[in-house]
Amino acid sequence: MKLGVDFGSKNYFNNFSDLSQYPSNLPVEKIVQLLNGRFIEVILVAFSIPIAFLTVILAFVDYSIKKDISTPIVGVALFCAGLLDIFHLLTISGLIHLEGDENIISEFTWVISRTFHALILILGTGIFLLFFNDQEENSESLSENFVFYISVIFVLLSILTINILLSIKIVPELNYPNLLVSRPFDAIPIVLYLICGLFLFPSFYKKYPSVFSKTLILSLIPAIFSQIHMSLAYPFSPDKHFMVAHFFEIVTYLFPFVGLGLNYLQTHRNELQMIKVLDNEIRERTVAEELISGIYNSSVNGIMAFQSVFPEMPQGPNFSLLTYNTSSEIILVPKSPFRRGMPLTEVFEGEISEQISTKIITLVELENSLSWETFEGRTQKWLMLNLVKLGDGFVLTFADITQRKQTERQLLLSEKLALTGRFARTIAHEVRNPLTNITLSMGQLKSEIINEDSSLDLYFDIVRRNCERINQLITELLNSTRPDEFSFVNYSISLLINETLQLANDRIQLKEIWLVKNFMHTKDILRMDPIKLKIALLNIIINAIEAMSSGTGQLTIQTSNSESQLAIRIKDNGVGIPPENLSQLFEPFFTGKTKGTGLGLTSTQNIIHNHQGSIQVESEVGKGTEFLISLDYAN
Repeated sequence: MKLGVDFGSKNYFNNFSDLSQYPSNLPVEKIVQLLNGRFIEVILVAFSIPIAFLTVILAFVDYSIKKDISTPIVGVALFCAGLLDIFHLLTISGLIHLEGDENIISEFTWVISRTFHALILILGTGIFLLFFNDQEENSESLSENFVFYISVIFVLLSILTINILLSIKIVPELNYPNLLVSRPFDAIPIVLYLICGLFLFPSFYKKYPSVFSKTLILSLIPAIFSQIHMSLAYPFSPDKHFMVAHFFEIVTYLFPFVGLGLNYLQTHRNELQMIKVLDNEIRERTVAEELISGIYNSSVNGIMAFQSVFPEMPQGPNFSLLTYNTSSEIILVPKSPFRRGMPLTEVFEGEISEQISTKIITLVELENSLSWETFEGRTQKWLMLNLVKLGDGFVLTFADITQRKQTERQLLLSEKLALTGRFARTIAHEVRNPLTNITLSMGQLKSEIINEDSSLDLYFDIVRRNCERINQLITELLNSTRPDEFSFVNYSISLLINETLQLANDRIQLKEIWLVKNFMHTKDILRMDPIKLKIALLNIIINAIEAMSSGTGQLTIQTSNSESQLAIRIKDNGVGIPPENLSQLFEPFFTGKTKGTGLGLTSTQNIIHNHQGSIQVESEVGKGTEFLISLDYAN
């Protein structure tokens, strides 16, 4: 042996029974010297066994991490080979007694343990090469029960083999000096190891590449060298070859053990690298989520995501709220706070939920987004909705476009007023000139006719009154469309309303109207033209009085304010306005009265707009009408 260690024994016995030839008073030191080789053999075999045990423990640790069932199966195979090595150790140490020469027993149990070592490894790796397609499929489809059952089978095979050996009455002779190959049974493990090294283990490594499967191939080198040295050892003698064979046996078990350790270290390094990568991804995702969340929650538009809920009903799926931003509640002002899982029909009341349900079907067919405008009756707001398909649900974004709608409406009314003004001035010019001629002609005709018949005076009065009526209508038309000059002063809104009510007091008392006033006491002063604004309020109040029944009418006037606006609400419990008339209420010449001109509310709206304010109306037939006038403090 050229490793600097002499594994041989200079003094040894072929058989422990030969000690009987020495005197009984032989010193202990001499006995130890004589048994030196046998002690070394026992020590070397004893080293292999705990390595095999530690290997199977580490194999199951690796399995718990990677869930690769090939590792524990091969580990159990090595453990079972270690059980046969325990049997070999117990026989050479004399703790298990077999009939025969002790050196023959040692050689016999050695060959059996090495053969079993090769066969159990062939069986452990061959299972995966014959019955399973790939490692990923094994890891996912096989349960821990498979590992348990195979392990039990291997252990039972080991116990069965040991029981068979124990049942042998006389250990057979394995050395045949007369043959060309005196020890043919020593070649069996070598042939099995070559089969593993040339075919089986490389295929196993190709299918299950790891440090462990690679060291499994490398472990065949010391296994083959171990068996070669044993075949070269002097028969029945613990010489150098005999000891080197046992040393290489240790190395045979050590390679898979080291491979599992390196496998674990590699897995640990991969986990650390993966943790580092995941940590970076988490940080990047956190930053992205914070950015998206900031945009999501800072958006002035409402954003809601809904998921499909499939009930066992023929009408098909419903939708429940998945997430929403804060602007959603600000715009919709729900009766109760939104919550995850809230049905679509509770989030949007009335027609909007039906519109969404109908349009989501269209969206699936078009595979595109849909946008539309609708009026939300509960909050009295115009909404612009955009619907986008997402998975089995959808994302709905919506914006409050009430101000835009009001601006568009005011712009349209302004254009109508401008057109009406031009038309009125043209008509006034074309009508007043002939009307003036008629009036003058009738006056001249009346002065020239000398007739005592008073019946002519009646006709002259009819013509005069109708000419004056026509002239008055023309004047009202011009006043309703002409941009009058306004004189703005700071004035109390409460005082202005009381003065307006005083002008309508006779009508209120005549119809026995119950008047309710609820005025604010802060920020009551507003910059206005009191005369013009009083005309606007009086038009609304008179219309309200005329719409109510005598004795049962109730007129409510309320003022309130915010930081930037002052609001005046005038409400009656009269007959109400039909829905089809609401959109035309402020148009010139539109009226629901028999003798009305249709210019009062047009003039009122013109005055409100000149105060940089807005006017809205809500009405329900049979329940009454409410006008809301909003005026800016800084106009």
